[in-house]
Amino acid sequence: MDVAALQKTLDEIAAEYVRRLNLRIESIDEEAVTLRLPVAPGLVHGGGVLCGQAIMSAADTAMLVAMIVRVGSFKPMTTVQLQTSFLRPVPKETADLAMDAAACIGCGACVAACKNAAAHLFTSAKVTHLAHYNIDVIEGHEVHTINPDESRTYAAIHMYENRLYIAEATVPKGAPASNWFQISLRFLDEQYRPVRYQYSGLMTYSNGYPKPPLANQNQGAQGQAAQGQGR
Repeated sequence: MDVAALQKTLDEIAAEYVRRLNLRIESIDEEAVTLRLPVAPGLVHGGGVLCGQAIMSAADTAMLVAMIVRVGSFKPMTTVQLQTSFLRPVPKETADLAMDAAACIGCGACVAACKNAAAHLFTSAKVTHLAHYNIDVIEGHEVHTINPDESRTYAAIHMYENRLYIAEATVPKGAPASNWFQISLRFLDEQYRPVRYQYSGLMTYSNGYPKPPLANQNQGAQGQAAQGQGR
């Protein structure tokens, strides 16, 4: 699929709101798709910078286009979760373009992390189990699939301290389940000490959000105090 055909597809399937952004496909190859978002006056808010809604829409659309290139044609799909952190605004006087790129590298992370099991459409695998869970109050997801050769894959996915962790194992047809490792995972801090949070209401650790309190964080101080009293 060339740039012109891909642009035509995008213009046909995009919502009216997205078409008003006037996104232009700059280039495509096997590893990346590059889109251009013109900074129009209607996209600049009162603070004089490009609004975040437009940036997020461009990022979301870039991933859609990347998936179209990877699959070879458009297939119905949906965005389940979209999250970002804006570190610095784009000054109106210095930026006339906002560039956004997305690449599908076939790593399978989207399949493992997809909350509504839609990503399996691109791998021909059947999702048999999909659940939100946590390890030491650090949120994650479990996913089990049956693959085209009837082997089974078990995976645990966590985003912790801005790093994506995917632990997965695949067993042949008829072999025992290999998901015991999922209940044995543990995160360590910089001093290689086990990390465990405690619930704050219903709040668990979610990457990019305020952290719940650490469990037993005062245990060491209390222990030292008790020893002092014993003397």
